[in-house]
Amino acid sequence: MRFLNILVTLFIKLFKLPVYIGIMGFSGQKFDVEKAKIHLKNAFSQIKREFPNNPIIIVSGFTDMGIPALAYALAKELGWKTIGIACSEAWKYDVFPCDEVYIIGKKWRD
Repeated sequence: MRFLNILVTLFIKLFKLPVYIGIMGFSGQKFDVEKAKIHLKNAFSQIKREFPNNPIIIVSGFTDMGIPALAYALAKELGWKTIGIACSEAWKYDVFPCDEVYIIGKKWRD
């Protein structure tokens, strides 16, 4: 399995394919914002080092709250593309101005 991971990573790098990073985390619950920012910055720095010549795309739940909001904002600072995926109920909340949005289903968990 390790060999396959190495092979896929080399293929992605060689052909400069987009790297999609899914972000999951709290939207409504309380969490340590500063600690979350540090973890995201560290993770994003590692991704930039691993794929310096590839387009990076951050994918999350479209809302402009919590962890997704922090990830989206950092992605924009880095010049990365953002994609939001959620159901139509997301429109009832503040949403992040993602580059692409996919609305799937009417209710959460559809």
